[in-house]
Amino acid sequence: KFCDVVGQGYITTILENEVKSGKIAHAYLFIGPRGTGKTTCARIFSKAINCLEKDPLKKPCGACNICKSAGKETLTDITELDAASNNGGNDIREICEFSKFTPNICKYKVYIIDEVHMLSTGAFNALLKTLEEPPNNVVFLLATTEVQKIPATILSRCQKFEFKKISIEDIAKRLSFVAEKEGINLDEDSLKIISQYADGAMRDALSILDKCASAANGNVTKELVSEILMVADSKTISEICESIIHKDLNTSLCLVNKLDSGSTSLINACTKILEFFRNLMLIKANNESSNDNFKKIINKSEKEYKRLEGITKYLDLKQILKILDYLQECAEKIPYSIDAKLCLESFLIKINDNLECLEKLESNIKINSNENDLIKKLENLEKKISGLEHKLEYCREYSLNNLDNSENFVSSDEVTNKGQNISKDKEETEPIKTNIDKSDIKNNSLYAKAKPMPSWDAVLEKLKKVSQSVYNAFKDSRAYVSGQYVLIDSKSEIAFELLKKSVQRDKIRAIIEGVTGVSYRLGPYKRDDARGDSASYGVSLSKERDSLKEFVNKAIDLGIDVTVED
Repeated sequence: KFCDVVGQGYITTILENEVKSGKIAHAYLFIGPRGTGKTTCARIFSKAINCLEKDPLKKPCGACNICKSAGKETLTDITELDAASNNGGNDIREICEFSKFTPNICKYKVYIIDEVHMLSTGAFNALLKTLEEPPNNVVFLLATTEVQKIPATILSRCQKFEFKKISIEDIAKRLSFVAEKEGINLDEDSLKIISQYADGAMRDALSILDKCASAANGNVTKELVSEILMVADSKTISEICESIIHKDLNTSLCLVNKLDSGSTSLINACTKILEFFRNLMLIKANNESSNDNFKKIINKSEKEYKRLEGITKYLDLKQILKILDYLQECAEKIPYSIDAKLCLESFLIKINDNLECLEKLESNIKINSNENDLIKKLENLEKKISGLEHKLEYCREYSLNNLDNSENFVSSDEVTNKGQNISKDKEETEPIKTNIDKSDIKNNSLYAKAKPMPSWDAVLEKLKKVSQSVYNAFKDSRAYVSGQYVLIDSKSEIAFELLKKSVQRDKIRAIIEGVTGVSYRLGPYKRDDARGDSASYGVSLSKERDSLKEFVNKAIDLGIDVTVED
């Protein structure tokens, strides 16, 4: 019955539902690896659609004449054909001719063609004609392990079902059930070895169980199964793998010799070693995120999984991948090698040498990396020291320049007849001597004679090319000419502070002389709304902002561009 098919749940469910509903297609294609139940499902389905049981839930019943005859393969309406030996066009044409006749006993005439991919081109063409115009009472059940060899015209006319490999757990459960029914004493270790060796094929697992039961007179042990299958025990494989990881070549070679002398298949041993490192790769790449679904991929017990996690600490992912490359190459060559032992030994030596080379390479990379880091740090320190030396030299020049107080700056206090210049840079200066008539200053005649300087914009443009930061302080200013003076009107107090610096003041005077051809002295321009005030316009608010001006002045002196905004 369908319930006896292991590990193909959704396929058996669909087939059962089609039997219940009576909606039967004219062609089915079962695809999948060997031993997964393709032919078994085809036989069960052929019985189910022809079963005489009235209750569709009980089909196939196994008790009616149709089911009994189908089980004995004596029913003429159900024909099973092996395409590997009957792959000619005439064989298929004969089937197609007989399919035109109505069934003798059954409701449907069923043709089961196993390994259908083995049919010749002529046979496929003959089958295609029948599938294009199928008789109502004919069902074709095709089974294959190589679907890529079947023409697309055939595939498109069939219901396709893909059979998967049966899991180790499902195989183990079924073997336990069979062993119990047959009275075979089968321990857990033996069950695990057989289930793993079957590689997802239920037919192979049952065949191995039958062989072991015959050899042991009903008492199957782990040692017996390992001897019959010539498989290496898991303990020895683990010891070989751990000796590879710890680069213990002597132990690895001794263990391989032990396996060979014990009549163990070295091909199987190589496969087991490859599987061991494959599990290490997955655990290492998964970054210790071990959920239940991931553990199913590894397919190991909790204890074994923890042990593998501990082993991954001795290798990085690059080393594991390199070992896998060598082992895959070995697994490909060892079946065709004259001496399997020699082949495996040579690859173990290669792996050991490669791991040592990798360690040396990584060590050299780390040393070179440390040296490069030190060189970069030294270069950065040299740059910083060089920068500090330049700044120190500049500060020395700046200090010397500030000691030189020029006569060419006329303070606002001098204009208002205070007779002295007060510096806001914490530097004391002597009163500046001028040729201005004190009566003219007192009566504001100096300001009365002042006229706007027409070439001031040209002066600012030249100043911008010389020093952007000084230009930013004067860019919104205006200038007036009064006799031998150029009086500057600016809302920026920083502009007047710059004029008190001999370096900046001389630059401006030189630019003005270059533009106008006249050597002027510089001074502040006092606006009309402030002429009655004896305090200087340029220094009226300086006491409140000394700290800010000092900061800006230092920034400009260090060559940093400063934009002054209201």
